[in-house]
Amino acid sequence: MQDIKNRDFTSLISNKKNKIHYTQRNKIATYFVSKNQNISLSFSEEELIIFYHLLRFGYFDKEIIDLIYTAVTRKSKTPNSWFYRLVGKVNHPISACLDTRSGKRKIYYLNKGFSTWLLTMIMGIDKIRLLTKTTEYDRSVYSIVSNNLLGGKPQTVNIHDLETRRLVAKILNKLFFNNQDKSVYDLNIQVVFPISRVNLLMVPDAVIFVNDNPFFIEYDRATERQTILLSKIFGYAEEPAFENSSLFFVFENSRKDNTQVSQRLMNFLEYVNEVEVEGVTGHDMLKRKNISLFSQTTTNASDVIVEIIQEKMFSNHKDWCDCEAYDFSELQKIDYLVKEISEPLDDDKFQLSAVVETDSWELKEYPIVPMAYIKNDLIPHLTSLYEEFSIEYEHMIIVFPKEVLPEKIKLPFDDYFLIVYR
Repeated sequence: MQDIKNRDFTSLISNKKNKIHYTQRNKIATYFVSKNQNISLSFSEEELIIFYHLLRFGYFDKEIIDLIYTAVTRKSKTPNSWFYRLVGKVNHPISACLDTRSGKRKIYYLNKGFSTWLLTMIMGIDKIRLLTKTTEYDRSVYSIVSNNLLGGKPQTVNIHDLETRRLVAKILNKLFFNNQDKSVYDLNIQVVFPISRVNLLMVPDAVIFVNDNPFFIEYDRATERQTILLSKIFGYAEEPAFENSSLFFVFENSRKDNTQVSQRLMNFLEYVNEVEVEGVTGHDMLKRKNISLFSQTTTNASDVIVEIIQEKMFSNHKDWCDCEAYDFSELQKIDYLVKEISEPLDDDKFQLSAVVETDSWELKEYPIVPMAYIKNDLIPHLTSLYEEFSIEYEHMIIVFPKEVLPEKIKLPFDDYFLIVYR
């Protein structure tokens, strides 16, 4: 192993036993594959960050590698030559699980020797080391040590955990590409798939940190009863670590028809909102602890989760109150001619309203209400809006993010609410 203290150099020369190794330009670290140091691999700062992400995944397939590589480098694809030079036996950075596959896909992991070298390199590079502070601190339930992420062949690989990793890799990739103006260090995205129950009773399937803000994910493959899922909601609400956070329940969708939300998801929302435990619903518990619960199917989960994270983390992502920037073409889909977008004249309960021309050439004002998809209180909230405003307003326009398409949810009072996807 070569101890590298100066991370700005462009070449490294080793002259042991007349063997010379050159680190290519922009490469800052050299890993010796062979013990006699006659074979080496050189890595850039970006590549070290890619490997750090792969280490936190524990194991991965080629799809996950591609998603992480293209996210960090902002390139369109992973060169095969880059990947396959890394794969080999135990002394190489990456090895394949010989006895485990996902269909025809190979499962890979970082070897322990390379992982130890990688962590040593990272600790010596201030910029990258600072990124790790999100998870690496005393008694952290998300650290590399507490989750046994020190490299080596995984003991088990199950489809639930692999699909969770694939979903998280897609989210990570889309967050990077949606924020091209921000560097890896500006975004500071860290992921973890916790296994440690030290200090936590509830352990999410995955956690995505964006600038130190955690977003929790539960992945459902229809193997648990609704009562078990509901018990998880109460568990999250009772755990102080999850207060003021966002929680995503993702339901696997294996149906060919992906235009309608699965009944299992709708049943889950019904349980959360209506089933009482000692006189309290899951919705009540979440509200008390300021936990935002969102539910999606795998049809569009990565797009919708990224949209929600964008809204929460980057305030300038979408300004709902900017009347001049509002796209009229989207509103033409409500079957009325939109004449104007403005702030409501006589109602401070809404930020925007649309003045439309009806079939009888009358001008009517319809409030515009943006909504996240699918938040656990969506149906109760729509019901409340209908009961309060249906007499005052002939219609209301509900705006969902366009990322939810093609999947659509059946809403109550669908003759009253006009749905737009923006």
